[in-house]
Amino acid sequence: MARSGGTLIGKCLGCMEGVVLLSEIHPAIINELTAIEQAHAWFNLLTTEDLKSLVKMGHIKFSDAIALIHQRCEENGKILVIRDWTHIDFTGVPYVKNVSYKLTTTNVLSNRFNVIPFAVVRHPIDQWLSLIGLAHMQGDVLNLDSYLYGYRKFAEACQQTGFIRYEDFTRNPAYNMKEMCNHFSITFDSGFISKWSGYSNISGDIYGAGRGNSDIKPLPRREYNQDLINMFENNFDYQQAINILNYNTLKV
Repeated sequence: MARSGGTLIGKCLGCMEGVVLLSEIHPAIINELTAIEQAHAWFNLLTTEDLKSLVKMGHIKFSDAIALIHQRCEENGKILVIRDWTHIDFTGVPYVKNVSYKLTTTNVLSNRFNVIPFAVVRHPIDQWLSLIGLAHMQGDVLNLDSYLYGYRKFAEACQQTGFIRYEDFTRNPAYNMKEMCNHFSITFDSGFISKWSGYSNISGDIYGAGRGNSDIKPLPRREYNQDLINMFENNFDYQQAINILNYNTLKV
């Protein structure tokens, strides 16, 4: 979900040899050409002539676009990794009002491909505080109850896919990245630890690719007050979600 470390971990995965990472992809909200444009601009998997042919075809279905990219990956000995935009499925606002509470991208592609899903989670309090700090989430865009309902539904989905906690990743990135690579059958490269900060083929990097600091470490928790904690702890969805994801209420 948004503000759960997906950009950081995506950049680390992108540093692995042979990986083609499509970033923040979703069939219901992102035009299918976005995936194609990423494949073309970032990885040179599609030629200018390919793009012209696709334009002439008009609308191309999401799964067909992914199939074309997947084919080019196989032809070039690459592994296709898709960073799903699950914000659309479990939070929605401000992009969509009707939320499915399902892993739409996985479900759509599973009809055609062998999809190996995996999730990244973050403690709901920290994620909430980070999320509401974004410019497009200011005001009354999202209320706490709606957020926590979506968070619980996502946690339930994570039980099926398997997941890693963002906090655990930042404490031991090398070990956890190796585990993720094993899960995806990707060759692990320990050199990612010095390369990830310069990786730029990704969306959602609000700090820019070259921060000048390649250290991966836990972030200090944002400030909160007791009233906020009470609202979380009195919420049924919160209690269910932290139990599923093995979080304590305030400790990770």
